[in-house]
Amino acid sequence: MTGKISKNSHLFIGKVVGTFGLRGALKLYTEWTLDLTDFVHKTFYIELLQGDSFKMMLKKVRKQKRNNLLFFDEVTSIDEAGKYIGSSVYINEEDLPREDEDIYFTDIENGFAYDDNEKLLGKIVGFIEQKGYDMLVIELKNGEQKEIPYLDEFIKEINKNEKKVIFFSSSVKGINED
Repeated sequence: MTGKISKNSHLFIGKVVGTFGLRGALKLYTEWTLDLTDFVHKTFYIELLQGDSFKMMLKKVRKQKRNNLLFFDEVTSIDEAGKYIGSSVYINEEDLPREDEDIYFTDIENGFAYDDNEKLLGKIVGFIEQKGYDMLVIELKNGEQKEIPYLDEFIKEINKNEKKVIFFSSSVKGINED
């Protein structure tokens, strides 16, 4: 079944890096820390390298080392699964388990970063997950990109509705000096 992927309402969760077993499980590599078993019986969107996309219902998921094995009713053989290698995998944003205070990168992506004096630092263009702490990538007015730690010590306020992050001036001193 085909399905259109909207980058506004669908979240990228990983890439299909291989197949597993004769029944055609898709081996998914993801940086996500969410437990994908929460998404069993939810719709996944698979975007092939050529750009075609398909909606499939997740039947079962199993963890295998650093990857997840995804089982779909629509994929029943290893040969069928092979055509999905290299594909991007998305889910509906509404399917995320979320509390009111939870903030996902999509909540602030393409928003703006300010210091606590309301001086514009730049546009929020990326998010880097790493050990220790994560980083927000801010594109400055001159096109240069800077990484700022995504830590409470650096962030004064996040406004999801306005897609706005306000950093403490002391934590971003010198980042966007005119």
